[in-house]
Amino acid sequence: MWAVIKHGLNSQIKYCRILWRNLNGKRRWYVQLIVEGQPYQKPQNYISEGLIGLDLNISNIAFVGDDRAGLLPLAENVPTYQRQKSVFAA
Repeated sequence: MWAVIKHGLNSQIKYCRILWRNLNGKRRWYVQLIVEGQPYQKPQNYISEGLIGLDLNISNIAFVGDDRAGLLPLAENVPTYQRQKSVFAA
């Protein structure tokens, strides 16, 4: 978190906005700083070249790239809705 704040404060300020919000029945005033440049990029979230394909399901996400493919859970503790097949006698 401190790296993000340091990056923002080291950037040149483009302009400021004065905002107000009602919190707990009181009007609060804020100054929002808009800075120039690129947003902070975390080291573990890197951008690479190439194309990928995504397939979203109810509980999974499948991905295919130039050098990797995989299947990941979309979220933890999501129930799987698999239908149970039953045979009906006529």
